Amino acid sequence: MVSKPKQIWHCFGCNEGGDIFKFLMKIEGLDFPEALKILADKAGVTLPKYDARAQSQRNTLLEIVKAAADFFTAQLATPRGQLALDYLVKRGLSDVVIKQFSLGYAPDSWDALTTALRDKFKAEEVFAAGLSAKKATDYGLRTTAQAVDGSQSAVDRYYDRFRHRIMFPIRDVHGNPVGFTSRLLDETRAEGKYVNTPETMIYNKGRVFYGLDL
Repeated sequence: MVSKPKQIWHCFGCNEGGDIFKFLMKIEGLDFPEALKILADKAGVTLPKYDARAQSQRNTLLEIVKAAADFFTAQLATPRGQLALDYLVKRGLSDVVIKQFSLGYAPDSWDALTTALRDKFKAEEVFAAGLSAKKATDYGLRTTAQAVDGSQSAVDRYYDRFRHRIMFPIRDVHGNPVGFTSRLLDETRAEGKYVNTPETMIYNKGRVFYGLDL
C-alpha cells in the first residue's frame, strides 16, 4: 500500500514499510548512497561531487563502466571509428538508434581504454569491472619485480578486453551501464566474433538483459 499524501509505503505481507529510499534499497538490494544517486538522477537533482575511492567498490565499478561507455561512444565519432560507423549504417541503424542505445567503438589497440582510464582508476579496478584481461609475464630485469631472496617474480600485465569491436552497452533497469557485448569487425582474426563482459559485482547475467532499461 502506498500513501501519496504521506509519501510512505507498507507491505502487510512482510510488515515492512518506509519511504521511497527504503523501498528502493529493499527491492533492489542497494545501500543508501546507491539509492540516493538513482533517485537523484531520476529527479534531476545534482549531488555534490565525491571521491570515488572513498565509496563502495560497487559504485567505483559503475563509474568505471560509465566512463568506458562514454569513451567507446566518443571513439565512434573519430576517424578510426569510421569503419564501425559505416557498418552500423550499412545494417540499417539510424543516428537516432545509435544514440539511443549508446553504441560505440573499441579501437584496434591493446591499451587504448586502459590508458584512458589510468589517471582516475587503478588497473585492478578496471580489471574487476570486466574491461581488461591480464596475464602474468616475466619482462626480465627491466620490469620484473625482485623477490626478497633475489629471484624474479612474474608481473601482471593488463590489456584491453575489447579491441576493434562495435560496443553495445548493457544497462540495468535504472539506465546505468554495467557491462558490454561486442561484435568483432575483422572476422579473419582468431577471436570470438561476439565477446561479452564476464560476470562482475555489478553485472549479473541472471538479473539484466540487453535493452532492459528501455
